Amino acid sequence: MPNVESILLEIEKLPTIEQENILSTLEEVLLFGSHVGRISQEVMESRFSKGKVCPHCGAESISRNGKYNGKQRYICKSCNKSFTNFTNSAIYKSRSPLEKWFKYAKCMIAGYSIRKSAIIVGINIATSFFWRHKILDCLKSFNGIGHVDGVVEADEVFFAESFKGTKPSKMTRKSRHRGSQVKKRGISHEQVCVATAIDRQGNLIMELLCKGRMTSNNLNKLYDGRIGENSILCTRQP
Repeated sequence: MPNVESILLEIEKLPTIEQENILSTLEEVLLFGSHVGRISQEVMESRFSKGKVCPHCGAESISRNGKYNGKQRYICKSCNKSFTNFTNSAIYKSRSPLEKWFKYAKCMIAGYSIRKSAIIVGINIATSFFWRHKILDCLKSFNGIGHVDGVVEADEVFFAESFKGTKPSKMTRKSRHRGSQVKKRGISHEQVCVATAIDRQGNLIMELLCKGRMTSNNLNKLYDGRIGENSILCTRQP
């Protein structure tokens, strides 16, 4: 019967990629499994932190409506719509277990591509793309539209426009190799502008502004209502 020491010695003899697979499996069994129940409880507490409220119409006339796939369902007596603790979340209506979503989120944090994440989690590429955008959309909703106040530092940065993942038939220009520079000198419509603003409390606004050179109208549209009235705006010299 092998003991812990003999198992560890055998693991040390394995190639690095196999050691990583073992670590990943242990994380799933020990770490993710213990988190699923806790997070499900935290989601429920967060859902009803201000009382039982319908996420569809905001009414408070809520009652339990049985369980489906082990998840508690509720029904609103006002709008007659049903919901669960995970309604409007990234995993809502997903048939995949919460463990897979944990694993996929870990891949995103590690900076893995859509294709690599799909292989690791065991889903197809289309699902991987869909999951990534669902998680990003939920993060955006959680963080809000962004608001800064006080001393605010603003700047912008330009990137070469990327069409990665776009079908050739929908490309507006010829493909270029990774790392290749844009053909036109200076700021042109081959580049996109990302505007950023941050205050001393760490509140951040960072969004795609426009293609090519920005205008005052672009800035007014982005920052309207998102910078405090008495703020001091600091920008770099042109």
